[in-house]
Amino acid sequence: MAITLQLADAYFETHVQGTAWKDFDATQRERAVVHAKRLVSARVEDFTDDTTADGDEPRYDLAIYEQAFWMVSNSALPRDGDTGAPRYLNNDGEKYTEPVNLDTLCPSCTQWIIGTEVPYPPLELSRG
Repeated sequence: MAITLQLADAYFETHVQGTAWKDFDATQRERAVVHAKRLVSARVEDFTDDTTADGDEPRYDLAIYEQAFWMVSNSALPRDGDTGAPRYLNNDGEKYTEPVNLDTLCPSCTQWIIGTEVPYPPLELSRG
């Protein structure tokens, strides 16, 4: 099954940011999914436009949905056409002030592309 807005909406139904995703206009969400698909397919050699299932890696469909959310939540576009609409806040509760390059892949998107088996350096604890 191909990656679509309907599948993105279904993904966000159980996502922590699901309400925020639904707050965006359907046209914005659709365009974000299409553009995210274009970005990922341009950067991934073996890209396929098929949905995947739990346990599959990489998860290009979920990467695209995460990228789409990141793009609409970080864009300068107002939500639902309201120029006074609130913007999303960063982790410190401050509004995003610096422009974001929407053509870069966000960390969540990248994580779904490279998979969950990331070779992190070992954690070493030492007593002072």
